[in-house]
Order: sequence, then structure tokens, then C-alpha cells
Amino acid sequence: MDVVKEKDAQLKKMAEDLKRKEDEIAQQTKDFQAQRKNIETDANKALKSQEEKFEEKQRKQLESSKADLIASEQIPLLVGKKQFLIPRELLTSDSCPSNDLTRIIKGEKDFEIRNGFVQLDCNPDLFQILLDYLENPDLDLPDDSETLDSLTKLADKLNVPDLKEKCEKQKILNSAGILGSVIHLEKGENVADVTSKTTKIVVSLVVSLNSDWLTNASVVSHYNVFHRLSRHLKRHFCFVYIPENNLDQFLRWEFFQSGQKIHSLEFQDRTAFKETQGDKFVYVRHPKEGATDESNRLTKTIPETFLSLMTNLKLSNGDKTMIFDIKWWYQNILDN
Repeated sequence: MDVVKEKDAQLKKMAEDLKRKEDEIAQQTKDFQAQRKNIETDANKALKSQEEKFEEKQRKQLESSKADLIASEQIPLLVGKKQFLIPRELLTSDSCPSNDLTRIIKGEKDFEIRNGFVQLDCNPDLFQILLDYLENPDLDLPDDSETLDSLTKLADKLNVPDLKEKCEKQKILNSAGILGSVIHLEKGENVADVTSKTTKIVVSLVVSLNSDWLTNASVVSHYNVFHRLSRHLKRHFCFVYIPENNLDQFLRWEFFQSGQKIHSLEFQDRTAFKETQGDKFVYVRHPKEGATDESNRLTKTIPETFLSLMTNLKLSNGDKTMIFDIKWWYQNILDN
């Protein structure tokens, strides 16, 4: 019996020791988990602190970059994939209409920056028109309604209310048929009726050629030049065709501004007509050869006359590049 009791006592002691060790292991595990949690908490705090410091540093760097960007004399813009450099004085001048670009450089509106450029998500061609308008609010807008609709949306997006209103007015003029490429006057109508409805320079082609008489190819060249120019230059000029059916044979270009005739060019050489063509032909000089009236012409040829007139107009950079390229005139306008 004593042996049995002794063994039971030993087993009980072993069980108690095992239980005590299990409790110690459990406590150690609990302590370890608590310690790990504290370490993880401290690490997370340190990591979060580092992330916050990094983000704050980035934010300050971004703010500094933005501040430097809008403080420069030339504001770099990335519009779509096209880069622009906008003079600061253009956007801060008193004559510049209200717009978000001005608010951006004044620090009144936030903006996105990409590779050192102010980023705008819009069509660069439409933006160029808007930019031209900001530079010169009196600049004529495109005539086609589709472009005007898109420009209206852009004006609304960039908060240019004056441009939006002007687009709406332009649409009304378009629907009234005032701004077509070429206006054909009917009998009894006067070019003064047109000049009173537009601020553009009005260009009229007055033709008086009896249909019973034959004409040379130069007359056709004048027609072609007139209609081609009406397509290319309709933003700045309004083109009016005036047929006359009297016995005087002539072909004349006339220019009006604010209701006043500012210039005229007559393309007839009566001497050549009488001496070389007799009574059957009207001789009209080609547009390249210039007018016959030496005392009343700005320049010698049609292109030079238009270029002379345009030097007094405030044109966009895009217009200047296209319009003042002499090769463009002679190769694409006058080659018939």
C-alpha cells in the first residue's frame, strides 16, 4: 500500500509540475504577444510618422514648385500633349477677361502639375482660340457652329463667362447668315448693309463684264482667288461678291472698315484692251500682276494688299504663322 501511495504522490507531483510549466509557458507566450504588439505598435507609429513626414515634405516641395511655377514670367502649360508658354503679363493685365488661368497664377485656384507644367485637360486647338481671346477680346471667333459649341464648353470649364457669351452671340449671327464665306448681293442691295452688321474688314469683288463679251483666264483667276481667300481669311475679313451689268468693263476689289471705304484696287488695263484686243475682249490683269491704278493702291498685288491691311490687325500667333508666309499665298492661293 505504501508503495502505491508513494507512486500516486509522485504522479500527482508530476502532474502539478507539468501544469505549472504549462502555465509558465502560457504566461510567457502572453507576455511575448503583448511585447510583440507593443513593438508592432511602436513600429507602426514610427512608420506612420515617417510617412507623414515624407508626405509633408512632398506637399511642401509641390507647393514650392507650384509657387515657383506661377511666379515665373512665362507660365508653362501642358494642354493635352501640346506645350504652351503664356506671358504672365497677359493673364494679369487689366484688359484680360475673367478666367481660371488668372486665378491660378494669383494663387486663388489649385491646379495639377506635371513635369514642371501646369496641366490642363482640354483640346489644344480650342485652347489656342481661348488664349487668343484672352489676349484680344475683340478678336473674331470661328464661324462654324461645331467649333463654337466646343469653345463654349471650354469657356464654361475654365470659367470665362465673357467668351461663353460671345460664342452664343456668334451662333446667332451664324444662324442669321451674316458670316458666310461669301455673301452674294442681289440687285438693289448695297455693301453698306453688310458693313453695318460686322466689325470685320469687308472685302468686295465688284465685277462688271457684259456676258456677250469674252474674257481671258485672268478674270477666272480673280474669282478663284476671291473664293479661296474667303475660306482662309474669314476670321478677319467678310467677303462680298457684287455683280454689276453695265457697259463699263472692269473688275475691282474694294475694302471697307466701319462703313468707310479704306482701299480699292481696279484690275483692268484699258490701253491693252483697246490696242491689242479690239472690241471683242476685256483684258484684266492677273492678281499677281497688280492693279492698274498707280495712284490708288497700297501695294502691287492682291497678297501684298491683304498683308498690308493685316499689319494693323492684332493677330494670334497661329494666324501670323499662316498668314504672313508669302509661299502660302503664291503656292496655294494664286496658282490657278
